[in-house]
Amino acid sequence: MKTCPSCEKGELIKVDNVIMEIENYVFVVKGERCTKCDEEFPFEDETQKMIEASKNKY
Repeated sequence: MKTCPSCEKGELIKVDNVIMEIENYVFVVKGERCTKCDEEFPFEDETQKMIEASKNKY
């Protein structure tokens, strides 16, 4: 398991319900969440998909 880079106490677990908002769009993506501080880290490929989707509004 990876240690949380934010609190350095918790472990990162894989989740599929990280909520992100970009330009008034709300996305639910896969990523990791800390077991102690609940900080969320979306996976890089998921973040790229969000950015592309928010750019292609129409």
